[in-house]
Amino acid sequence: MNDGTTRSRPYPSSADLSALLSPVTSAALSEVLAPLPPWSQLPRTVRRSIAYLALHLDGSVDSDRLAAQSATSLRALQYAFRRHLDATPMAFYRRLRLACAHRELTDAHPGDGVTVGSVAARYGFYNAGRFAAEYSDIYGIRPGESLRRVSASTSSTAEQTGS
Repeated sequence: MNDGTTRSRPYPSSADLSALLSPVTSAALSEVLAPLPPWSQLPRTVRRSIAYLALHLDGSVDSDRLAAQSATSLRALQYAFRRHLDATPMAFYRRLRLACAHRELTDAHPGDGVTVGSVAARYGFYNAGRFAAEYSDIYGIRPGESLRRVSASTSSTAEQTGS
């Protein structure tokens, strides 16, 4: 059912994509892409997929939808991701969502009402235990510790300026 319009759909350049994303998402995407080849060297299907994933961070994207949005077969998309990013599309998506959650937790300010549960849910992690385990595997600390460190550092800064 491809009428040709899917293949001609524009995909954003790296700069255009950064302009479309929130600062948290843009920073997280830069973190995830840093050890990888430059954006311009990635195949079009991979760039298109990454752009789509970055704009849909709620965990609602599945492999079939991503392949359709990328105008390629699922197998071809998986191969391209493995070859250029050394990950499956869904593993990359999970890593990007975790990076966004990490950025949001470490950028939080006391009094913002930010909770680990609300951040996890915003990025499609509805099992708190699984979220905490995956987060800990990547960042070496539990998500609550990231949030408490922010609160503690903000409190000590306020005490130093107030004394």
